[in-house]
Amino acid sequence: MKNKNIEFGVFIVSIGVLMLLGNIGVISWSIFDALIELWPALFIVIGVDIIFRNNSIVKAIMWILFIVALVMYGSYYKGGNQWEDGKEGSRNAVSVEKKERVDSGVLKLDLGAIDVRLNSTERNLVDGDLSSKYIKYNVNYGSSGKEAFVEFTNNHQASFKNKGYEARIRINKDIPWDIDANLGASKGTLDMSNLKVNNLDISAGASSLNIILGDKSNIIKGKVDAGASSIKITIPKNLGVKLRVDGALNSTNISSLNLNRQGDYYVSSNYENAKSRVDMDIQMGVGSLTIDIQK
Repeated sequence: MKNKNIEFGVFIVSIGVLMLLGNIGVISWSIFDALIELWPALFIVIGVDIIFRNNSIVKAIMWILFIVALVMYGSYYKGGNQWEDGKEGSRNAVSVEKKERVDSGVLKLDLGAIDVRLNSTERNLVDGDLSSKYIKYNVNYGSSGKEAFVEFTNNHQASFKNKGYEARIRINKDIPWDIDANLGASKGTLDMSNLKVNNLDISAGASSLNIILGDKSNIIKGKVDAGASSIKITIPKNLGVKLRVDGALNSTNISSLNLNRQGDYYVSSNYENAKSRVDMDIQMGVGSLTIDIQK
């Protein structure tokens, strides 16, 4: 019984070590997908344990070989290098030319469980790189052909394989955009400092997001709805600010900012006269919110 307890303890420790290595990026999380596929091999290991019950060296070697097989199969065969795998052919490169008639755009992001990076581009309507074949994009135009509808979706949200996947998206800086981002449990940076954004709607779960606003639009109507998240919002100094913050936040620096309290809103002193303004409603669960107004 004592030997069985030791073996079970070694097995639990091994699983814990694998999970730790997965979290810090030393090995791919797809090792756990490999465990699902290679579970019959456990019968082999257990059978060897029974046959060589009195030979601890043989039993230890079998368990070591099993763990090594999981790491090799999961990290190299199943997972591989996620970014390099995503570059296979041209299916994950994004390049959509901007048509002359297009004068506005709608960007919809449905990208849970990946690293999302949004930025601007000068030439195309949209371009970028997608590190997974499961991340798809679609572009269509309204009946007038003047409004572009761009959508990115992740069709593999519930898998460990998403760890390390990235969507690098750049949209045209010369036309105004409405951005609707459903990011789920994601992390990333939405750098809109050079974009003309009219409406911004961000939904997130347990996320870590860096949101960088710009002053290229007359007014930005914004909404952030997040769960247990860590969110930082960077605001240029000349942007007029009107914020409403609600939720069970663990920490926020909003009370330390030089903003005037007007009912449920925090308003900057330059709001009424600012050439560019942002009106944002922020609702968060447990988490942290940092507002950085540049000086």
